Amino acid sequence: MADRAPGLIADLECLTAMDPDPNRWSATTAPGLLLAGSSSDRYGLESMAKLEAALPNSQFTVLEGLTHNPDDFTPIATAMSEFFR
Repeated sequence: MADRAPGLIADLECLTAMDPDPNRWSATTAPGLLLAGSSSDRYGLESMAKLEAALPNSQFTVLEGLTHNPDDFTPIATAMSEFFR
């Protein structure tokens, strides 16, 4: 893990420098699809629910049985196909 420290520090510095402003997101007019797996950690599901509340034209879909890194992408492809119809 010690050999990864420089990269992790650089990643954290980059993330904190972005300074995102979620208050601006409510002005987004483009439709958005938010996907999360039902077996993802609760923070992923909570984050997506908060994003859905912040983005007026978004649709949040929970994909049953999937984790954050699924082996089967079929449910994701299906959700995307339905969204873009």
